[in-house]
Order: sequence, then C-alpha cells, then structure tokens
Amino acid sequence: MTNGKVYLTREGSKLAEKGELNIYSQWISRIEGQITQGSIVKIYDFNGELIGQGFYENLGAIGVRILTKKDEELNIQYIVKKIIEAYNLREKRLRLNSFYRVVNADGDVLPGLIIDKYEEILVIQSSSIGFDKILKPLSQLLIRELDVKTIYIKNDQRSRREVGLQIWRKVIEGEKRTRTIIREEEAKFYVDVEKGQKTGFFIDQRPNRIELEKYVNKDDEVLDLYGYTGGFTVHAALTGANTTLVEESEYAVKEAKNNIKLNNIQNKVEIIRDRVENYLEKCNNKFDIIIADPPALIPSRNKVREGRKAYGNLYREVIGKIKTGGLLIASSCSFFLNEEEFMKILVKAAIENNRGLKVIGKIRGASPCHITRPRDKHLRYLKVIFAIVN
Repeated sequence: MTNGKVYLTREGSKLAEKGELNIYSQWISRIEGQITQGSIVKIYDFNGELIGQGFYENLGAIGVRILTKKDEELNIQYIVKKIIEAYNLREKRLRLNSFYRVVNADGDVLPGLIIDKYEEILVIQSSSIGFDKILKPLSQLLIRELDVKTIYIKNDQRSRREVGLQIWRKVIEGEKRTRTIIREEEAKFYVDVEKGQKTGFFIDQRPNRIELEKYVNKDDEVLDLYGYTGGFTVHAALTGANTTLVEESEYAVKEAKNNIKLNNIQNKVEIIRDRVENYLEKCNNKFDIIIADPPALIPSRNKVREGRKAYGNLYREVIGKIKTGGLLIASSCSFFLNEEEFMKILVKAAIENNRGLKVIGKIRGASPCHITRPRDKHLRYLKVIFAIVN
C-alpha cells in the first residue's frame, strides 16, 4: 500500500527514463503525503506522469529506489514473484547448481537487494531501509517457495554503516545452520556464511577458477596470491599442479586447510600465512602460473592514484616471478579502475621486467549469475586477464 508520492526533477526524470533505479535526493523536487523512510511510494516524473512505485529511502545520497513499472503494484507478493523469476533464470536457463547469486540488485530490478544461495542456505544482504522493514515476512515466504532450509541475513557490509543502517547478521528463518559444502565442477569447498567474506564465498570468480584448469599441466608450479580459502588452489591441485597458497587471514588459512583435506590434495598444496608483499619480497622461486586476486586496492574515488600505484607495484613483483611462457591470471575488483587502465598497468609492469604479455581471449568478468543490465556499470566491477608472460 502506497503512503505518498514523490516527484522527480527534470534531470531525475531523464535518468529514470533511461533506466536508473536509484534516484538521489537531489533529483527529487517534492514529496506529498505521510512518508517515512522505507515507505512504498508512487514516483512521478517532471511532468506529473507516473513512472512506477518504489521505496522512499532518504538514506545517504539515495532518495528513492524504483522497483516497478507504472502499471505494477509494489507489495511483498510482487517482490517474491521477482525473486522467484530470478531464481528460475539461474536454475533453468543458466543451469547453475550448488551455489550462485539469486538476485543481483539492479541487474534483477531489485535495487538494494543481494541474495546468494549456497546449497540449502540462502543469504540475504540489504542496503535499503525499504527491504530491511520486510525481511522477516519476505524470508518466511521465500523459505516456502525456494528449495532452501535456512535463510541467513548478513547485513554487515561497510556501506550500511556509512549511511547509518543497523549492522546485524543472524539466521532469520529455518534451520539454525551457517555452514555447508558447495561443489564447483569436481572441486568441493566449505562455506561459512557467518564467518566468510562477502556472503561466504567469492561467487563472482566461479568461471575463472574453472577455466584455470584448462591451462594447468601436471606438476606445474602454481602460486595463488590472496588465496582466501583455496578457490583457485583447489582447482590447480586437482589438475595435478604443485600449488603454493599465500593468505594472511587466520580464518581463511584454517578454512583453506579444511578444503585441501576435503579434496584429498594435501600432497599437492603448501599454505603460507603471510602478507603477499612480504612473501613476494622474500621469494626467489619462479612459477609456471601465478594467480593474483587482491582485494579492491582502490576502495573509493579519492584513492585512485595510490590504488593504481599499489596495483603497479603488485604486478611488477608478480610478473618478475613467472617463468618464460608462464601464465598470469591478474584480477582487479576495483570499480574505479576500468579495463583499459588495468591493462595499461599490466603492460607497464611487464615492461619494467623487460617482459612481454600475450593476452588469452577477452577480459573476463564475474560469474553469469551476476546479471546486469546494459547501464549497470557499477555491477561490472570484476576484471580478470589471462596472459602468457614472455
């Protein structure tokens, strides 16, 4: 049931017409009715024409989020219907299994909502006060409609803290469990949705971990930097490589050991708990394959210069430790670094080592389940380059 009306400015109307779902407060000209944060409102353009319905946010920069077209009614049944559509798309069209992203915010026209599935556990992250207010009844409906036994809310992301939303996480519906085992082709991994990063695992790198297996030869020497719980390492070792995983997180190292045992590859993997910079400085070995998947080294727009320098320093060290003809898998998850700039950093790092790069195919992105619309540039943050180093 709508509680009021929101009218957009001329600029806001143009953006909404182009498909923008997150309307900043500066693009709102006026509001009418009894509206509180999280209210469902009708949204009108500059000329008074109905655009659709959404959540009134007034949170950080966001004024309102558009969720429907003008002839659609926004309520919890509508949201459940959209989530089921997104779920069926991943299951039946993309034919994903075991784990995947069910809802990718704007990509599934549910701005402010992320839902990931790990076998029988569904993990929900909200960045919208509108979704926050309906999480309990929404979870009760989803556990009946989807093939899951547990719904876990993980509202602990930094972006919530920055806009003043409550930080919390817990099982909200179903069985009280936060741990499961997922399968990625022949690889198996423990996932702890409570203790793990993001919603428990880096789903976005799924196709890139699988592709790695195509290029691994038996007894290759592989180095997996920022290896987390062993995603790339397990795939390399299962293909026959001798793999060194470097990771500084105590939790991740412990879980990586569990995953190595789970896949019965203890004789193929060495785990080193250390900062990557320290390891590279001390390491004198050369490797057939190096995977470097660092955290976002450019976390915000005002960190671009120092972040580019950090990427340059990292890849200069990495390329210097690859054998001639070896493979580099270079990754950046920084939205504020585009593909062209990332490639320039890698080329410069190669030149500084008096080496050359031969790029294999196109620049890769996130798993197909991270669906985006053409305008959703902010959701296409991941860049992964496979290159031969000469």
